[in-house]
Amino acid sequence: MSENTHNVIFFDIGGTLGSPRISPFPYRLEGLDVYPYVLDILRQLRERNSRIGIISNIGDDKPENVTRVLEKCQIYDLFDSDLIIYGAKNSSEIFQFTARQAGHSDTPNQCLFVGEDSHEQSYAIQAGWRVVPHPCLVWDVLNGSHLRYIRITVPSDRSEQGWQQVIKSLPVVPLYVTGDKGNQVYAIATSQAAMRLDDLGFAVDRLGSEDDPLTTEVYLVTAHLDSTAASDRPYDAKNDPAPGADDDASGVAAVLGLAEVIKELNSLNPSKRTIRFVPFNAEEHGLVGSQAYARTQAAIAAPIVGVYQMDMIGYNIEAPRSFEVHVGYAKCDNVQQRSLVLAQRLERLVSVLSPRLEHPQIYTQPDPAEGRSDHASFHQRGYAACITSEDFFVGPDLTSPEAEPNVNYHRKEDNPVLSLWEKPLPESLSELYFWVFGYKFQFLLEKKSSKLD
Repeated sequence: MSENTHNVIFFDIGGTLGSPRISPFPYRLEGLDVYPYVLDILRQLRERNSRIGIISNIGDDKPENVTRVLEKCQIYDLFDSDLIIYGAKNSSEIFQFTARQAGHSDTPNQCLFVGEDSHEQSYAIQAGWRVVPHPCLVWDVLNGSHLRYIRITVPSDRSEQGWQQVIKSLPVVPLYVTGDKGNQVYAIATSQAAMRLDDLGFAVDRLGSEDDPLTTEVYLVTAHLDSTAASDRPYDAKNDPAPGADDDASGVAAVLGLAEVIKELNSLNPSKRTIRFVPFNAEEHGLVGSQAYARTQAAIAAPIVGVYQMDMIGYNIEAPRSFEVHVGYAKCDNVQQRSLVLAQRLERLVSVLSPRLEHPQIYTQPDPAEGRSDHASFHQRGYAACITSEDFFVGPDLTSPEAEPNVNYHRKEDNPVLSLWEKPLPESLSELYFWVFGYKFQFLLEKKSSKLD
């Protein structure tokens, strides 16, 4: 193992070094239940001459009190006292200050932040730091290993004690155990550890891409694959047609079109965000596909910052070219407010990018679309999400354009509609998303121009 003497490793306290015990108001740290592996990791870092510090938000607590708690836990003396920094980690400024304190103002990539919060990781990355989500992976990241999410299925012939020991011996951090017999483990692991588990006979599914656990912003662009004609009576789901051109082939078409174009744009101007294009099945049967996906993402603490669902965006016969964005979530105002940011981002771009469209009709509470499409699965797990649709519902304001719901909603007549308008509604809505994900639209214009030449 290499001697990383030039690196400085900073740890968060709560949720990283241990589980904090907080007093009733006024809040202060009363104790810290240090995780079993932490003491050995800190000692190993000291033995290899690494400098280690703390960067933590202690709120209105006093540094002297936090020091007392860390001393009682017998870990305070393992840190460099001049590298213990307290303050709010709500911007890159505290990480820039800490890098200067550590003598790395010109080489911030020599600083490593160890913390589980994806927003705090993002500020560290903005300051030029490296990040790692768990103490057990510090040395692997310092030595150049890549991390990824994996799903491990344990062979039926392995004893519980045996396979657990194997996993503990590798740079693998279990996040969630599931399966009928507790034989599936979601985890963060190095790519080398995943290969080793392959060699040992475990079934290992790679989830997402390498370094996804270090990605601080993930956006999802989604729609649903299934359709229904349940409004026709009688209706036989196994045999009767349900073309679903609007609900939701229109959304799927937009997702696929976006994926194709953004893939090309990414080769010219790589995105700083991870963008996933995720079509779900069984939406019409109770959001089954998106519920399973959102549950899995929440289990691995995936840093999803926005979900843009497109459901029924293909029907617009009469003027104006109006559409809706729904963000309402009655159970949690914080989720609704973060979802509203996504809708407002679309609103700001309409006049610039798609002037043929009306400004979106944004629904908060009461929201008639709450719980009715795949965005709801993400609301339920605390993720910001919105659904874009044609002008289906009345409102949200008295001055809103008259609603134009698809008369063939959930019927076998839901076939493609040839709009009287020059540009179909799905294409206009899709253009908005090129801006949403941080691309400059001139790349698309240049692409179109080159084809004309």
